[in-house]
Amino acid sequence: MAFWNRRYQVELLRDGASTVLANDATLWNVYPLTDGHRVLYRKQDPCCGDQTYALVLHDGIGEVTVRSANLDEASPGRGYQIVPDWVAYTDLGNLGQRHVWLYGPAGEHVQLSFLGASSAIDRLAPDGSVMFTNQEGRQLGHPDGTTERIGAANGESFWIESTWYVAIGRSLFRVIP
Repeated sequence: MAFWNRRYQVELLRDGASTVLANDATLWNVYPLTDGHRVLYRKQDPCCGDQTYALVLHDGIGEVTVRSANLDEASPGRGYQIVPDWVAYTDLGNLGQRHVWLYGPAGEHVQLSFLGASSAIDRLAPDGSVMFTNQEGRQLGHPDGTTERIGAANGESFWIESTWYVAIGRSLFRVIP
């Protein structure tokens, strides 16, 4: 389990012991997510005013900046997610829109959305594929950078036993790319 304390330090709780991972004298380290080994969190200017927000991954040894600081206040879930080997995150495009990106196990960054309008992460799967939504509907992005339009943005996507599904109301639909 990862959390931030009152001094805006990210801590990892494992086997009953807490370890401080991010201790910064001038920036806040908040909103951590973990895959059990690595911790992804937001590093930001203290409240309130002209704040910038970076996304940082602690890989067990040290910090790796996944996304440089900018004005995009990415939030856990729709703005960033982590699974073993992969990180999905949003970053600002040249029009101020949010694009979905994938950070892979070799440190590669792959852009998955390219619209002039914002996209948001729906779910990141263990194989590195990302389901995301935008004005064109639901999209499925692959680690090689290719994307496929799946359908309307309504409902919620799920990754179950290596297969994508979308639940709409009480119906569950299997995604066949």
